Amino acid sequence: MANGLGWPEGGLCLPPALAIKKQKIERAASTSLSEAGFSPIELPTLEYAPAEDAAGGADDRCKFVAPDGRLLGLRYDHTASLIRFIATQESFELPARLFYTGVVFRRQKLTGGIVEVAQIGAEILGGSGVETDIEIVRVLARTLRAVGLSDFHVDLGTVEVFKGIVDGTQIPADVLADIREAIHRKDSGALKMALGKSGLPDPKMRALESMPSWFGGREVFGLAESRVESDRSREGLGTLRRVYESLAVPESKGGLGERATVDLGVVQSLDYYTGAVFEAYARRIGQPIASGGRYDRLADAYGKAIAATGFALNVGLLLDIVP
Repeated sequence: MANGLGWPEGGLCLPPALAIKKQKIERAASTSLSEAGFSPIELPTLEYAPAEDAAGGADDRCKFVAPDGRLLGLRYDHTASLIRFIATQESFELPARLFYTGVVFRRQKLTGGIVEVAQIGAEILGGSGVETDIEIVRVLARTLRAVGLSDFHVDLGTVEVFKGIVDGTQIPADVLADIREAIHRKDSGALKMALGKSGLPDPKMRALESMPSWFGGREVFGLAESRVESDRSREGLGTLRRVYESLAVPESKGGLGERATVDLGVVQSLDYYTGAVFEAYARRIGQPIASGGRYDRLADAYGKAIAATGFALNVGLLLDIVP
């Protein structure tokens, strides 16, 4: 409101009916995650801004100067906050399975306004094997069912295919970011324009240009393997194939059945993720209701090596689709 009596656009304000529904979703998710062996954790909403550097998106954070002159920020990313907490403890037993409910604050690029996003998330810290990648997607599916959502699917991908293609190249950082973003959005026009600025040799150009079309079932692996050349890309495909084959079994056998699909265009933050990634979608919603993946390097800034994977659910989107 112009007179300052309201609140900033993007703030989370729910009337009683929606507040009750949100609490119901959070209780159901928390119960399901606890039964799956995850323990709750509480993280601060206010942090010193540098604590979140590993999460990327420095320009999208809400920051301000504290009375002592230090730069503070509202929490931008639960996972980066969690990694900071674990990495700075004198002792913390790993592996650990943790979950949280809370909000993050992010600045909208177009309007400059702040958006408050309610999340439910789960993380497995200290688990580096492919079985952990499989487990976290199963936990995501279990959580979605627990909150009352039955009509969803999960797109499985890996950042390693993309990284293997561009390794050793001299693509300017801004052009590389444009290529990744265009692939992720499946924007062929923007991708072609960005690739034209890349200076890449034809084989790499053709592979990257094909990535948005590499989605579907197990046939995707053959398509990708015929185009990629690096060991890194092929190893990433091999790991993803194991994840997909384990999750594509019928739900009666612990899988997702046809709810599991492959999408090598799921190329999330390259600085953040280090392996298998995924996004969950529901009918009538054009954006992911959940996303996640492997992030083995976030603790590097603290001198620790912590292999980890996890996901975050967007509670605001769930409010629109959960009965």
